[in-house]
Amino acid sequence: MIEQLRTEIEARIKHHYIGQRLWSFAHHGSTFGIAILGVTTAALSQLDDSQSFFSVSKNVWIAVLSLITAILAAVAGRGAFERKWITNRHSRSRLEQLRLDLFDPNANATEIKDQLKRIIGEHDQAITGNGNTKNVG
Repeated sequence: MIEQLRTEIEARIKHHYIGQRLWSFAHHGSTFGIAILGVTTAALSQLDDSQSFFSVSKNVWIAVLSLITAILAAVAGRGAFERKWITNRHSRSRLEQLRLDLFDPNANATEIKDQLKRIIGEHDQAITGNGNTKNVG
C-alpha cells in the first residue's frame, strides 16, 4: 500500500505543480496586463485626435483597449486566480512533506492515506472558495 500511496502522491505533486504555474501565469498575466492596458489607454488619450494607428482612429483604440481591460479585470476578479495559485502552491508543499514521510521505514500507510485525504479535501474547499487558503498551508 505504501508504493500505491507514493505513486498517488507523486502524481498529485506533478498535477499541483502544473496548476501552480498555470494559475500563477493567469494571476500575474492579468494583473500586469490590466496595468499595461490602462497605461496604454491613458497614453493614447493624450495624443492628438487626428492620429490613427493601422488605419484605425485613436478613439477606437481607446474604446477597444478599455473594453479589454474591463473584461480582463472582471475575469481575473471572478476567477480568483491568486487564490487558486496560492492553494496549488500550498497543496503541492503539503504533498511534498507527505512524500518525505514515506521515507520512514516505519511509515503508517493508514495515517498517510488519511493525511492525503485531508489534503485533497482542503484543497478542493480552498479552490472552490468554500475554505480558507490559510488552513491549506
